[in-house]
Amino acid sequence: MSGARAVVAALCASMGLVACVPEPEVSLTLRLPSSVRDAAWFEVAAVRGACPEATSLLSGLPIGVVSARLAFPAGASRAPTFGALSRERWAFLASARDASCGVAAIGCTSVDLDTTHEVTIGLLDVGDVREGACTGGLACQYAHCIEVPGSNPASGTGCTLNVLGGGLLADPLAIDVGTGLLAGSPGLTSAGDGFVVTASDATSDATRLRVSRRALTSDGAAVESGSEDLPPCTGTVAVSGSSLVDLGGGKALEVRRGPSCAAGDVTFGERTSSGRRTLFTAALASGSTLEPHALVRESASGRVHLASTSSQGLRIVAVGTTALGADVTGFSGAGLTFLDMAASSSSTLWLARDAAGRRIAGLVRSGVSQSVAVPEGSLAVATRGAGFEILVVDTSGFVSVQAFGENGTAGATTDFGAPGGTAPVTAGALTARGEFSVVALAVSGDVWLTARAARESANVPNLWRRLGDSVPLARRRRDGALALASTGNRVGLAWGTAARPTPDDVPFGYAVLGCEDRTP
Repeated sequence: MSGARAVVAALCASMGLVACVPEPEVSLTLRLPSSVRDAAWFEVAAVRGACPEATSLLSGLPIGVVSARLAFPAGASRAPTFGALSRERWAFLASARDASCGVAAIGCTSVDLDTTHEVTIGLLDVGDVREGACTGGLACQYAHCIEVPGSNPASGTGCTLNVLGGGLLADPLAIDVGTGLLAGSPGLTSAGDGFVVTASDATSDATRLRVSRRALTSDGAAVESGSEDLPPCTGTVAVSGSSLVDLGGGKALEVRRGPSCAAGDVTFGERTSSGRRTLFTAALASGSTLEPHALVRESASGRVHLASTSSQGLRIVAVGTTALGADVTGFSGAGLTFLDMAASSSSTLWLARDAAGRRIAGLVRSGVSQSVAVPEGSLAVATRGAGFEILVVDTSGFVSVQAFGENGTAGATTDFGAPGGTAPVTAGALTARGEFSVVALAVSGDVWLTARAARESANVPNLWRRLGDSVPLARRRRDGALALASTGNRVGLAWGTAARPTPDDVPFGYAVLGCEDRTP
């Protein structure tokens, strides 16, 4: 197209078939006519089959029927990515919008991803009459009109949560029919202005055990990745998750299973963007398991604590630079399930569920342990300033976050409403970024996200986003765990597909989300 400007993005397409590996990233080029000089946002979506009538795009892309969508500002140095798309014919729809969300240009290209990885969409100027512009006090953000009451950002919209990048971690193992696949919980932490994500998977007969890792930039690009095969074991194996904590200076501390087949053996290592080095190995109680947020660091004291569960109950132990230290707390009882743990500047709060399903919690402060009363339905805990926040989901699916001081005293409760539908919540994660609390919930095969500022009026409804609208792979998750972390104006998310993935599942996925302020 003569006189057009090119905008390049990347779409990750994978086959999603047995014993296949993900395809390379699809190259996507948007060609904007030179007559459109005020484009502020680009919006791209994918639907199966042929392109729709152009007139159906004049007011924006048909979000309700697309399989994947992304949006990014016109000045973005790197566009976000889709998740996985099957190798078949897809129609890639695109629009350019001005600062008020008025549709300035539209285009569509239908391609067969079985034969090509290069997609070019030529956008056409729609003329002077632009549909879709925001009215009535709404603000255009990421190609959507968002409610902005007064001079404050609307609830859930001050932290944009737009998907900047994402991908897959730990591709399915090529396994024989009848051999099961096991997946541990993903580990995630901030590291500098980016993130590190790790995960463990294995065959159920323990003939292959693997730990995968990926270091991510603030835009979700992988700058270092790899996997390590551990020695095979006799019989079956329970795959623990790996846990990470930010040490500052771009370094993260990691604990994971191995190196031997003994159930309690673990290895501590230091991860940076350039790789990993082993610090020391240790032995936990026989049958101990590790979860995503089982390793935390108090920012002021520098103390690191590790939580593990076994048939004897919950154990929290101090972590030194060369070896494990002394136990600092514990909770006896069979059937105990560890849920989450967080550390403030000088105290550590842990959350678990007992055999009867009741929520229990404890606080470690200056080497002294105390019990803490938490609401039923508590799912996750996060650091908030010098204190904490606890994510609570009741039996009806209503979400709230309760504040706790660093001494364990309960504070104010903020209501978040509920995501769409009435399906039960199977997992949850919480992180604090600036003035916002960010929540992720696993509901009905997908992940729902929201953010809310504590200063926001209670009568402003919350906005929930479904990750599957941007990352289709998320819709395939079943009973896998979630992990959240934040750094600067970025939020990292990692999720497991299932504890026992099928051979054509990709066990883990990750995404980096933007958390910039939205103002009128």
